[in-house]
Amino acid sequence: MTAVRLAPLVAVAVLAAARPCAAAEPARIPGVVVTATRSAILLSEAPASATLVEREAIDLRDVYRLGDALLEVPGLYVRGSALGESFPSSGVGAISLRGIPRTPRTLVMIDGLPINNALSGGVNFSAIAMGDVDRVEVVRGPYSALYGGHAMGGVIQVFTAAPTKRELVAEAGGGGGDLPRQGYAVAWRDRLDNGLGWSLGASYRRSDGYEGSDLAVKLPIAGTGATPATGAQPTSTPDDRAGYLVGDKGARPWEQFNASLTLHHDPAPGAKLAAGVAWSKYRTGASSPRTLLRDADGHPLLRGDLALVDAQARIALAESDFLTQTPSIEEEWRVFARGEAALADAVTLRASVGWLDSAFRFPFPTPAATYDSGPGEFFDQPSRRVDADAHLLIDVSEALLVTAGASLNRNSLDRATWSVAYWRDFDTRVRETGTSDGTTWNLAAYAEAQWRAMRWLTLHGGARYDRFSTHGRVTQASAIAFERDYPERSEARVSPKLAAVAALSPDATLRVSYGEGFRAPTLIDLYSRTVAPGAAAGVPVVTEPAPGLAAERVRSLEVGLDARLPTRTRAAVALFAQRLEDLIYRQRLSPVLNVLANAGEAKVEGVEIELAQPLLGERLRLTATASHLFRYDITRNDAVPASVGKRLTDVPQSQYSLSLEGRSHGWSGSIAWRHVSHVFGSGDDLNRNVVQGVYGSYDRHDVVDLALARELAPGVVARLAVGNAADARYFQFWGQPGRSVWLGLEVRR
Repeated sequence: MTAVRLAPLVAVAVLAAARPCAAAEPARIPGVVVTATRSAILLSEAPASATLVEREAIDLRDVYRLGDALLEVPGLYVRGSALGESFPSSGVGAISLRGIPRTPRTLVMIDGLPINNALSGGVNFSAIAMGDVDRVEVVRGPYSALYGGHAMGGVIQVFTAAPTKRELVAEAGGGGGDLPRQGYAVAWRDRLDNGLGWSLGASYRRSDGYEGSDLAVKLPIAGTGATPATGAQPTSTPDDRAGYLVGDKGARPWEQFNASLTLHHDPAPGAKLAAGVAWSKYRTGASSPRTLLRDADGHPLLRGDLALVDAQARIALAESDFLTQTPSIEEEWRVFARGEAALADAVTLRASVGWLDSAFRFPFPTPAATYDSGPGEFFDQPSRRVDADAHLLIDVSEALLVTAGASLNRNSLDRATWSVAYWRDFDTRVRETGTSDGTTWNLAAYAEAQWRAMRWLTLHGGARYDRFSTHGRVTQASAIAFERDYPERSEARVSPKLAAVAALSPDATLRVSYGEGFRAPTLIDLYSRTVAPGAAAGVPVVTEPAPGLAAERVRSLEVGLDARLPTRTRAAVALFAQRLEDLIYRQRLSPVLNVLANAGEAKVEGVEIELAQPLLGERLRLTATASHLFRYDITRNDAVPASVGKRLTDVPQSQYSLSLEGRSHGWSGSIAWRHVSHVFGSGDDLNRNVVQGVYGSYDRHDVVDLALARELAPGVVARLAVGNAADARYFQFWGQPGRSVWLGLEVRR
């Protein structure tokens, strides 16, 4: 492995260049979170279910992307590009928090600024450089009272590390098995005596992809095929229709780049400033497809009207059946600034501003396209968001803390569709066939109070007022040309949050909370017009823009208990009930016409359990988590009436995990097991996809991951990680890789 051979060279270079610094790191306060109240509060006293993932836990795992660090958070379901074994794409990364499906309904932030993109509310998880992460806080339950839109399921906030001393870090590694990959990273951090500091980092990751990811499956059609073919393998679709595996679409090789620079300055006691820029880019490619089919002379078949000799069935095969929508390219720029200042002994001001620019491109082949030729379409989807927030923390008295602030958000989209002469090459574009332009503004004010009403009782109450407005335009140049302007319209939401936290004893707290949240429709919801192939040959199905969509809403009640047992076990249990309203569904107006509508309601009720037990002093830590939904049912759906009583999609009913991690005498490591139950995938509102172990299914699965590290010398650590150590074979729509091995070396000076 090239990366492993290069690792010692990188180490030598860093060792030669590094200079030690005597500055000491400040003491960390364990078990404190900020996201739950915008002020520091003990985890056990937070007015919501919260999980803290600290840097030490991240270092003990093979963490490639953010989702890898969060796999054991109760109530959080992670799949796709949020995880390191998947090809990157904000379009396929999926998280669902506390039974509320899909990424746009969970707010993801870095240092107080949202990173859900303006296009769809999705998150480019590959843009988060895990080497910069200090800790991650996950707050479950609706949190629009403090953070506005997207916070229906909760908030995931990443905090990056501030430099405290001079430090050079270099990492290199490589792996094999089902997932060949390589990675390199370097970081330079320093803090001068005058309070000025900086963090500069860059990383590169690549993978050859997994060959069993994308499969080609065909359904039989009536009649007798013209060309005899052998080699097809009987299979099934997820909805239990008989089909035939005819090959695979080839691995999706990918590479991703990350770079960032952050400047820090402490101009005065009680004042902190930080500003910087982060850039990321990935490219997902393609490799040649492989067919299982052979003609009478043994030649491979990629197209034709075929008679499957072994199966006595007929299929109509096109080479486009073996094609993936690649290359997909996404580039993201993030510019940010934040500050904190003590205005008085009891008043602190915090402010932040950020700009997020995302550019996403991907192709779509026509049915006549081949691997290396043929026309198609290319989608170019740049979007931008600007966020600003300022709030005051006011210590009114020893018993009362008030948070009050205001925020501004602006989202914009410039989406274009182009016809191209060669579907994989954007530079062969012929003409622009359609555009979608839109802008949304959101102005908000919020306040929250924490009042220690009694020595054993703390009350939390707050609310946020959001007013958002939007306007847009859609054009089409192909077929029937038109241009539609959608006038500005506005909507307002008030989101309350109430909680009571009672100290039953020095080691146990009881929490009761009620909260409301919302998600405003995204620009792609409002102004996207799509044309897709229909069931009838040559008859497209159109999904029209929906500029009148209202915000989705959630109301939630939670009861939680957090306790420290005499055995030093930390136990946390939460019961919750949620009602979702105005959910957006695709409504079929005719066989060839769809539109999005606020048509659905659902109820979600469940339990989350978390146990943590130190062993052998503090050298080992055993953690167990469990999440189970008693119900997650659609209770109303005017768009798809037959879905009433069915389960919500993109949500598992149960998840369990058990992990053991620790450090001793220069060794550190972890072993983690997790179980995820069956999931009904996106669009399966009628819950028809019940078959396990076939392409397109979302299987229940059990995965075991191992990680081991050894300090070879001061600041030099060798790492070994084995992903999916039991070599489980399962699908999360795409086939998931089996066992993979990673070897790496880290040098820190």
